[in-house]
Amino acid sequence: MEVITKICTKCGKPKPLDDYWNHPNGKYGKRPRCKDCVRKENAEFEKTYLPKRTEKNSEWYDKNKEAVKEGRKVSGWRWEYKPENKRRHNLKARYGISSDQYDALLASQNGNCAICGYDINDGRRAAVDHSHVTGEVRGIVHMRCNSAIGIFKDSPEICRKAAAYLEKSFG
Repeated sequence: MEVITKICTKCGKPKPLDDYWNHPNGKYGKRPRCKDCVRKENAEFEKTYLPKRTEKNSEWYDKNKEAVKEGRKVSGWRWEYKPENKRRHNLKARYGISSDQYDALLASQNGNCAICGYDINDGRRAAVDHSHVTGEVRGIVHMRCNSAIGIFKDSPEICRKAAAYLEKSFG
């Protein structure tokens, strides 16, 4: 039986398929680079980019090992994962508003969806509705309401046509 070989894209040497790791989309179901080349690349990466293990950081890690494993905040860490931190970050990054501005906007809507008027805290997820053209925040709405106006391409004309259709059909 003939042994099928494949040419490594890194070293250019033909090698048997056993010298390549599996990959579902690769030729013959294998990765393009041989295991040796991949190992060398990984070793170079580790030498170049990963922090060196020193006595100082080894001591710190040994003292904080359990906290690090659990993902808790330890001195020197800038970010602690908590849902409220993520929400605060997303509001600022996506819409340019703070948590306080979000809460004030929701209070100005009396805790109701700006589109349907039902209570935002009725178990449905809320969304910040904004203009995709200007980026201006328009209000706090249910995800379903936000999806609906997105499907209608934020067009008042299409919304009016949909309302007229519903009134004609079911009115």
